[in-house]
Amino acid sequence: MNIAAALALQSIPFAGLAIAVSERRELLLVSYVGALGILLSVIAMIDDYHGFSEVFGLAVDALQ
Repeated sequence: MNIAAALALQSIPFAGLAIAVSERRELLLVSYVGALGILLSVIAMIDDYHGFSEVFGLAVDALQ
C-alpha cells in the first residue's frame, strides 16, 4: 500500500470520533465519505494502480 492511501485511510477513526460527538452527523458523514472516495480515486489514478491512469489518459486523448 502506498503512503498517500495509508494516510487517507488513517483518518477513518478520527472521523468516527467526530461523527460520534457531532450534532450534524448526517452532514458530516456524507461530506467525509464523499471526500474520502474522491481522494482515494485520485490516488488510485495518479499512482497507476491497476492501469487506471492508462484509461484516464485514453479518455483525455479522446477529448482532444
